[in-house]
Amino acid sequence: MRVSLIVVLVAASWCGVASAASPQNAAPPKSIVAQVRGSIARLKDPHPVSARFVLTHRQAANEVLDGAGVNSNQPVYAVVVKGWFTVARPGPTASGFMHVPVVFYIFDARTGRETDDGWRGSLPNLSRLGKAHDLLPYLRSR
Repeated sequence: MRVSLIVVLVAASWCGVASAASPQNAAPPKSIVAQVRGSIARLKDPHPVSARFVLTHRQAANEVLDGAGVNSNQPVYAVVVKGWFTVARPGPTASGFMHVPVVFYIFDARTGRETDDGWRGSLPNLSRLGKAHDLLPYLRSR
């Protein structure tokens, strides 16, 4: 437990989280807010109904969000947004678009680069990854 707390505190200091000891004061990095804002606009729902983020590790985030295995386990921000998004149909021979209610993004906490993304049919249980924070006010403010 002590090692986990140290890892979270170090990751938070890399990323400019306001205070890892006080989760109510956690703020997402501005670059991540900008990337999510741009993506949801391209997905044709710039006004989602909810958005949450959590500081966690890549393997756990991928396991909870889509069950995918990944080859690294660095600190990441997992972001989940609920709305009505237009995405390309999956598959090598699929064509056209479909609507999905939830999109997710995973960003490397140190670099701010997106490592993974996808969509889901329902909201995941982010509490499995740690203390989740409201991202919606940041997406709405300019």
